[in-house]
Amino acid sequence: MRSTKFLPAVALLATATATATAVTGLAALASGPATAAAAVPSRPPVPAQPEGAAYGVAATGPVRLPATPAVVSRGAEVRKSLAHENRTKLFSATAMDTRAASRHARSTVKDLKVPGAALSADAVSARCRGGRGSARLANTVIDGKKMGVRPRANSVVPVKIPGVGTAQVTLNKQQRLRDGRLAVTAVEAKVPMGRRGTETIRTGAVTCGRATHKHGGPTSPNSPGAPAGPGTPAKPAAPGAPGGPARPANPGAPGGHAGAPGGHGGHGKGGGATTPGAATAGQPARAPKPTPVDGDLPVTG
Repeated sequence: MRSTKFLPAVALLATATATATAVTGLAALASGPATAAAAVPSRPPVPAQPEGAAYGVAATGPVRLPATPAVVSRGAEVRKSLAHENRTKLFSATAMDTRAASRHARSTVKDLKVPGAALSADAVSARCRGGRGSARLANTVIDGKKMGVRPRANSVVPVKIPGVGTAQVTLNKQQRLRDGRLAVTAVEAKVPMGRRGTETIRTGAVTCGRATHKHGGPTSPNSPGAPAGPGTPAKPAAPGAPGGPARPANPGAPGGHAGAPGGHGGHGKGGGATTPGAATAGQPARAPKPTPVDGDLPVTG
């Protein structure tokens, strides 16, 4: 009889099987959340509600006057009235009436006078319904010329002001806002004021329609019909938050070091030492070093 050493083939086969199982399990954990997220269908965007807004008079430039009286609504009709507006010598008006509901808006201004543009009118009004608008003038005179009752959209009348420059009056001004809604202003007068700049006076203004582009919230009552400002850039998401970068794996978590619970050959506590031959993140477990076994083999011959 002769003595020799041999390796237990059964032990090597069991180790290889355990290694393959560990790698397959890690791959399933890594791909599971992504597969579940991809399976959730995206919801279609909710269409914006129709909105109406109106104001009587507003001024921007060297002299500023907020939209007065102003109303805005996405539901039932809202109405405001003002007896007169003469806080500045640049213009005056009386009997202002504004109304707005989800699908229509109306503004009427009487006894309008803008001396800097040689303009006077018994009444001006603007209407907007279902995304369409119109303006109506009653006995309106600009620089000694009488205007028609229903002016065409965006009719411009220049008025020379001696020693100052040229004023510009726009009748039935219509413009499409950046969010897709329609804004109509019965009369807009731009009056030069020398070194001080240009005063813009708007009377009888309405807005209506459904926003077809991104539009955050109802129009401000102080400026109905004004285009919305650019959006604020979104802040990056924090690590681990939805849409943000993933947090690094903690020891003991799936995909972390195998010395934590669930690891192969660990001590069973997170952060514990890793046993030689145990799996680490992204690396399969190594087979243990073979141990020689003494034994006798029969010899023939």
